[in-house]
Amino acid sequence: MNVQMLSDEEAEEGTKMHGEYQRKKNEILGVIEKKRAEILGVKDKGKGNSKSFHSLSEAESYGTDLQNKSLESLQRSLKTTNEDIKIADDIEKKIQDNMQTLLAIEDERIQMDSTMARVKKHIDYFKRSLQTDKLLVCLVFTAILGIIAAVICYFAFSKKCELIFHLTC
Repeated sequence: MNVQMLSDEEAEEGTKMHGEYQRKKNEILGVIEKKRAEILGVKDKGKGNSKSFHSLSEAESYGTDLQNKSLESLQRSLKTTNEDIKIADDIEKKIQDNMQTLLAIEDERIQMDSTMARVKKHIDYFKRSLQTDKLLVCLVFTAILGIIAAVICYFAFSKKCELIFHLTC
């Protein structure tokens, strides 16, 4: 075996590298130990309780149970959401049906408004005709009264004239 001696500079540099290696190793082990402590001292944020574990398998088991519970909760939420979507679809269909009914009612109302406008025009026409007819009836009645008055006057004055002529003659 051939062993070569290192110079003082090389030895010093090797010592520095070894020290750097030990420092990095300790730093990494410290980070690993912190993470292990975090895993073993899991906090259950949902319930405000702290859980401490004696081993990683306990922490893993707890994590698996927590994930299973979360999955079950998610499945219940999805089921509820799907039921809500079905209800919303039914409501939407009913709203569409009601909208169609309202549109049909609105069309009928528009037709009725148009019919009412035509009926009003006819009523106004008949009202004017009736007023004209009333005037004609009044005029005819006045004419008949005039004729009757003329006949009465004729007979009344003709007898007076006969009496007057008869007496004077």
